[in-house]
Amino acid sequence: MGKLAHIINPVKVNESHDLYVAQPITFASILAACKYVENSPELLALIFPEDEEIVPLQFKVQPLPNQSIRDLVYVEKTAKLPLLKDILLTAYNATDAEYVIYTNVDIAVQRNFYEFVYEKIASGLDGFIINRRRIPAGNFMPDDLEELYPIKGKPHPGFDCFVFKRELIPLMELGNICIGIPFVEATLAHNLFALCQHFQLFDKEFLTFHLGMEIFKKRDKTLYWHNRHEFFKEIKPALWNKFDIKKFPYFNHGFPMRYLKWGLNPALFTLMNLKLDLRRMIKG
Repeated sequence: MGKLAHIINPVKVNESHDLYVAQPITFASILAACKYVENSPELLALIFPEDEEIVPLQFKVQPLPNQSIRDLVYVEKTAKLPLLKDILLTAYNATDAEYVIYTNVDIAVQRNFYEFVYEKIASGLDGFIINRRRIPAGNFMPDDLEELYPIKGKPHPGFDCFVFKRELIPLMELGNICIGIPFVEATLAHNLFALCQHFQLFDKEFLTFHLGMEIFKKRDKTLYWHNRHEFFKEIKPALWNKFDIKKFPYFNHGFPMRYLKWGLNPALFTLMNLKLDLRRMIKG
């Protein structure tokens, strides 16, 4: 079994931030899942120096370049959000793992998470996405994991857990997308659709969970439109000729069900997929 690295981007926050509760749960769940497999993944925390004190010792700390969205877009009092390309390229240079996992820092994992990942890698997938379950938020602590594991919650349509071959990172079109804002998930997902030979979406498994039942969080409008512009004006055109709609999630559901599925997913775009579908039919 090839080497596996799990990368996250922790951040130091105050008690009023939802990550204040979520991050320790994430850390604890990852460490618990590592004990569940014989071949534990390498754990990488890609951070700015001021965030290092919150990172558990079991994670290898890698500093990010000294730039953030603040250097590109002025938004008063905006968080120091790193760029996705800096996170992935830092990870690429920090590990020799064959595969990497990238998850949002508020995504906790079940004990059998890595077991499932290794199984799907062994099946021949070079990239896949695992959708989360959303469970009710609360003032939970890491010691509450046993209470949290069985909660089924509800599904979430978005993407926040990505597994792919490390060798794909230099080939990705990432623009200046910043994390923590919509279109991160669309950017990573569409790079996998374009670059992977054997991709799969797992949207019914109970392998990751998030504290909070919301589907859409409040977002900074300026940063949202920055990321949206980066995706549609820079990333999508660069990937367009590499897209094969047959590799997109839900294509095999047939018409019109796939269009319904695409319409319900915030990281998939019905009009764009219609154009790709028409291109496929014209080419035969």
